[in-house]
Amino acid sequence: MGHFGSYSAIVSASETQMPDISISTEALDKLFRTFDALVGVGRADSSGAIPALLWASRCYSTTAAGETIEHGAGFYMHCAESVDDRMVFVETARGRVGVGPTRLFGQGVHHIFFIDGRFGWLSE
Repeated sequence: MGHFGSYSAIVSASETQMPDISISTEALDKLFRTFDALVGVGRADSSGAIPALLWASRCYSTTAAGETIEHGAGFYMHCAESVDDRMVFVETARGRVGVGPTRLFGQGVHHIFFIDGRFGWLSE
C-alpha cells in the first residue's frame, strides 16, 4: 500500500480563502476507499476529513513550509518539512490528516496521513 514515514512539528499561521473544488464521483469514491483502508474509521467524511483532504490537495502548491491556512469551516492546512519531503497537513475536529509529499502530486499518487505521525500512499 505504500511507504511509511514520519513528520515534524507544525509551526506558524496565516489565513486564506478555500478554493473552488471540482472532483469526479469516481475520484471521490476512491478517496473514501483509500482513507477507509488506511485509517479504518468507516466513511471518514463524518468529521469533514475528505473535504479537507480535497481542499489541501488543491492548496499545496501555494503554501510555504511552516505556514498554516484556515479556510473558514474549521479546517486547517499545515505545511511542514518531513524526513521524506515537504508535507501538507489538514487538521479537523477529530485530529490531523493530510496529503503529501507535494512533489508527487500530479503524478498519480495520493497520500493519506495517520494521526500518529505515520503515513501511507496509494497510487492510481
